Amino acid sequence: MVAVPSGFWCSSALQYVFLIIDRLKTLILSH
Repeated sequence: MVAVPSGFWCSSALQYVFLIIDRLKTLILSH
């Protein structure tokens, strides 16, 4: 784990989660 400010890590994690959710939604809709 890289030592980064908790605020920065939290925002990055949120963006990553939203990106994964978006990918999953497109995958589900494409099927």
